[in-house]
Amino acid sequence: MNGYDLDGVLVNGVEPEDPYVIISGRLWDEGAPDMGSALSVALRGVGSSGDVEDAGRFKATMINLWKVDRYFEDDLTQVEIIRSMCPECEVVHVRWGFPL
Repeated sequence: MNGYDLDGVLVNGVEPEDPYVIISGRLWDEGAPDMGSALSVALRGVGSSGDVEDAGRFKATMINLWKVDRYFEDDLTQVEIIRSMCPECEVVHVRWGFPL
């Protein structure tokens, strides 16, 4: 199953492949737009807005919990955190809506 970050990935035009989940570093109170046919959407419950390290750890936890095989992320710090915590997942680094 594929997983996608929201800001910097889906919002920037990456077209998701079904089945997929959205795992965002956004906080609950920041909300998320309707993203179509996602199986599920995970937002952080606690933390500080803009805390990329905490967001990366949250995403890695959800990737392992949901057994995501491939995850698309734009933030390099989070890419490195996810790769270190999720060795079974292929992490695709995305810039401006395009895989690097």
